[in-house]
Amino acid sequence: MCSKTHRTGWCCRDSSRCSRQAGYPPVILGDVIDSNAALFPDKDGVVDEIERISFAALADRAKRLANGLAARGTGHGDRVAVIAQNCHEYIEVFSAGEIAGYITAPINFRLTSVELSALLADCRPSAVIFDHAYKPLIKAVRPVLDSVKAYICIDGTAAGAEDYESVLAVSSPAMPRIRARPDDTAFLIYTSGTTGRPKGVMHSHRGQILSALSFCMDGSIDQEDRILIANPLFHAGGKWMQLGHHFRGCTVFLQRQFDAGVLLETIEREQITATLLPATMMRAVLDHPDFAWRNLSSLRTVYYSAAPTPEPLLRRALAAFGPILVQYYGGTEAGGVGTAMLKHHHVHDDAAVLQRRLTSAGQPKPLAKVRIVRDDGSDCKIDEPGEIIIHSDAHMQGYWNNSHATAETLKDGWIYTGDVGTRDKDFFVYVIDRKKEMIISGGANIYAREVEDALHRHSAVLEAAVIGVPDEKWGETVHAVVATRPGAAVTADDLIEHCRSLIASYKKPTGITFVSDLPKQENGKIDKSALREPFWAGRERRVN
Repeated sequence: MCSKTHRTGWCCRDSSRCSRQAGYPPVILGDVIDSNAALFPDKDGVVDEIERISFAALADRAKRLANGLAARGTGHGDRVAVIAQNCHEYIEVFSAGEIAGYITAPINFRLTSVELSALLADCRPSAVIFDHAYKPLIKAVRPVLDSVKAYICIDGTAAGAEDYESVLAVSSPAMPRIRARPDDTAFLIYTSGTTGRPKGVMHSHRGQILSALSFCMDGSIDQEDRILIANPLFHAGGKWMQLGHHFRGCTVFLQRQFDAGVLLETIEREQITATLLPATMMRAVLDHPDFAWRNLSSLRTVYYSAAPTPEPLLRRALAAFGPILVQYYGGTEAGGVGTAMLKHHHVHDDAAVLQRRLTSAGQPKPLAKVRIVRDDGSDCKIDEPGEIIIHSDAHMQGYWNNSHATAETLKDGWIYTGDVGTRDKDFFVYVIDRKKEMIISGGANIYAREVEDALHRHSAVLEAAVIGVPDEKWGETVHAVVATRPGAAVTADDLIEHCRSLIASYKKPTGITFVSDLPKQENGKIDKSALREPFWAGRERRVN
C-alpha cells in the first residue's frame, strides 16, 4: 500500500500498491478517510456527546480497529456487526470496514433477542461490537452464534468480551495489509421489515461513492458545513448524511438518541448548518417549547426523508426555518439516489402549483433515472398511477442470502420500489402509496396516502394512518387511525365528512379509531403492520 499520501491528494502512481492513483477521485470509501486525514488532520471529524475526534485521529483509530479485527480472525468480506447508539466508535467501526474490506452490518439495538438472533444468524458476523448497555442482549444470543470470533464492548466491560479501547491500544495504526476493492460490499443494512422479515441490503464501495457525490451535489454541501445527525446509524439515512458530509471534509455531530430539546441546544451552541428531520422528528422540534427562543440562524439546510411529510407540517416548517428544506426519496435499495426536492422547489409564485408540489418527492437526481410503469413494464402517462422504478449505479447489489427477493426488486438494472406514484409534466414525482398497502374496495383502487392527506388538512388532526380492513360486502374498506392535537375536540363523523368534502366519497374512511400516539418504527415511519394486526388476526390472508 502506498505510504506517499500528500496534502494534494496525489500519491505515488504505483497502481499495484495504491487504490488511489494520481488525479483520480476516491474509488473506495477508505480513500475518503485517508484524504480527510491528510487535508484536514486537526479539524473535528466526528463529535459526539462525549468526545471530539479529529480527522487524523479518526483515521488512526479506524486503522487500529481494522488491524485489531484482522488479528482476531476477521478477513476480507467478513461481516462485522455493530449494536450501539450513535457515538464516534460507530463511525470508527464503519471506517475500519471501509479501509480493510470488512462488511459492516449495523443492527437495530431495539430488537428483541429472538429478532437479533435471526439477523445475526443471517449475516453470520466474524465480530460483534456492542455498547455496554446491550450486554444482556448479547448474552442472550451468544449460545446460538457459532461464527463470531471476537466480541468487543464499547465504553465498559462484559464477560467474554474485550474492551474496545484496549483493542485499539495494542493494535497497529499502520495501513492494513488487505484493502477494500471498489466492487466489494461495504455495508449490509437491514430494512425495517414493513413488508415481511427484514432483508439485508448490500451496497458496494463504488455505489456509495456515487451516493455521497449525489448528496453533495443536491445539498450544495461545502467544507464549512457542520451536520447534526440524530437519526440512528443503523438506518441508511443517517449513514448517507455522514458519508456525504465526510466526502466534503465536513464535521459530523452525533446525537446519541433523538431529543428535540438537546438537538435545538446543540444547533445553537455548535453553530450547526445542517440536520436531518424526518416528519416525526420535525414535528417534535417545531412543537418543543425551546424552539421559539433558540438561535437557529446558523442552519442553512434541513433535510427530510424516510416517510411522506404532510403538507401542513411542511408549510409550518417552511414558515419556521425559511426555504432551506431539501427532501430525498429513493429507499435503502436505491442507494440514496432517486429524486430530490431542492430548496428552490419549495417556493413558487403560483399558490396552486406550490400546494401540489409540496406533496411531491421532487425531480430525478442527476445521477438517477426514474420511471413510473404499469404492471407490464410500459411507461405511464402524466398523472397515471404506476410503480416507481429507479436506476443508478448507486443502487444495491442485492439482498444478502435472498436471491428470490433480489430478483423481485432488481430487474434489468432497475430498482422496483414497491411504491405507487405519478409524475407531472415537469417530472415531479408524487408518491401515492405502497403498492402492497393499496386498498381494493369493491374493485376500486384506493391509495392510503390520498386519504391521509385529506385527514391532515383538518386542524384537529396531528397524525393519521389509513389502512384497509376486512369487509364482508366490499372485500376491504378504508379505516383511519388518528391522533388528535392536544385539546382538540373532533368526532369520527366530523372527520369522515371532512374527507368527503375533499376526495371522492368511496375513498373516505368508513371507520376511525382515535389513539394518543401512532406506533412508529425506528426510522420514524408509522408501523402500519401493527395497526393492521388487530383487524386481520386469525385470517390466512391479509387481503380480501
